[in-house]
Amino acid sequence: MRDLDATQVKTRGGARGVPAAFFFLVFGPEIAVVMFAHGSSTEGTAAPLGEMLRAFALGLIPFSAQYLLLRGFYAFDDTRTPFWMALWISVADIVLATACHLWLPPRWAVTGMAAAYAVSYLFGMVVTAVRLRRRLDRRLDGRRLVRTYGKLVAAAGAAGAVGWSAAHVLQGSVLLGLVAGGAAMALAFVVLGKALRIREFAGLRALRGA
Repeated sequence: MRDLDATQVKTRGGARGVPAAFFFLVFGPEIAVVMFAHGSSTEGTAAPLGEMLRAFALGLIPFSAQYLLLRGFYAFDDTRTPFWMALWISVADIVLATACHLWLPPRWAVTGMAAAYAVSYLFGMVVTAVRLRRRLDRRLDGRRLVRTYGKLVAAAGAAGAVGWSAAHVLQGSVLLGLVAGGAAMALAFVVLGKALRIREFAGLRALRGA
């Protein structure tokens, strides 16, 4: 059996999840204002929702990576390991969320719970990768998987900076800033993804040409 690399684990989901995570991380407050700052709600009351969205965004990357890694166990008809992984992730999430509820100020407690969700899936992703590598007798090409996600994070992070800059040029309208920033971020991510030769982009071109 060949080493499993990033493409064999079907990381096209990661190619979508990483820029989506950075979009929510960059524009969380703006999204909350556009969606919820209406009627009796104001930008101030919508701000905590934006912070929660940012915290949840941090967990989207490990969530998608952990989900993709679980397919390796399903390929062996092993449903027990994914069950135990889900259980341990839930336990970690409950412990961290309870700690946030007990020790954080009320203004930040719910945001902390969202961050706890992200941390619990980061823990789950690491443990799942280690167990899958052991199951495959170390044939999981972890370096290539890390390199692929590293490129995706670098491209999405830089694109997020471009999008943030574009959004803040239009300071008069939150909605127009969000649209302009999102469009600039998407364009920058595509350009950077091609420049970094991210393999998922070749797969997406093949699907478009099919």
